[in-house]
Amino acid sequence: MYKYRVIILLINKPTKNFISFLKSITPFELSYMVLTIIALIISIVLFPNIMLEDTENAFLVVCSVISVISSPICEILISKQSRYWTIFSLFFVEITDTCIYFSLGLYSTALVSCLFWIPMDLITFVRWNKCKDEEKPILTKVRKLPTKYSILTMFGIVLVGCGLGSLLTLIPGNAGQGVLPYIIAFSNIFEILNGIFILLRYTEQWMAWMAYLLCQTIVYISLGHYIMLITIFAMIVNTVYGFIKWFIYSKRKSHQLNV
Repeated sequence: MYKYRVIILLINKPTKNFISFLKSITPFELSYMVLTIIALIISIVLFPNIMLEDTENAFLVVCSVISVISSPICEILISKQSRYWTIFSLFFVEITDTCIYFSLGLYSTALVSCLFWIPMDLITFVRWNKCKDEEKPILTKVRKLPTKYSILTMFGIVLVGCGLGSLLTLIPGNAGQGVLPYIIAFSNIFEILNGIFILLRYTEQWMAWMAYLLCQTIVYISLGHYIMLITIFAMIVNTVYGFIKWFIYSKRKSHQLNV
């Protein structure tokens, strides 16, 4: 009898959390996801050759479609301060993105996705699980980075980005690509910075993510992989939305602590 009670408890908690999450979805978030999927379907049906340079690579097409749909969903989960974004990201974003990057020859970005994001997702889930909001346990507490650390971070980005960009130009085939290796380098830096900030629950992770998205826009246009621009645009919209939500939350919590 005790064994059955334990099983029921194990099933009930995730079910209640999932129902609570569904109830928390706003009309904006629902419209956002529906419009993203509609845009993907229209683009693939009407402009298949423009969306993908290599339409005969079925594996690349499937991975790209999964990524386009799952990345905005992951963004929504992060904006809602849900720790379950890490599990969703691990299976539906990191694995598919790594395959896409290797297929497109973006090896440094593929290594970041594979060696950095996969373990980071697991570590972040554990860390976020320990930082639940006291009033709403479904939320994770987030905070704002002190100004002096923001300034130091910007200087570090410029130095490391320029150094990494110079190294990427030494790779055979990259020498004649102009500033693209530097764009890829800064993209990698912003992506890693976003991962560190999101692990530490800093609102500035949205700024790093926005910079990453802008860099990736240039990269995908340069490579003719236009299908990813759908998810890039969708994530830019949600990045602004998520930043506002996190900023308001962190300001409110800071005010409560100061009262």
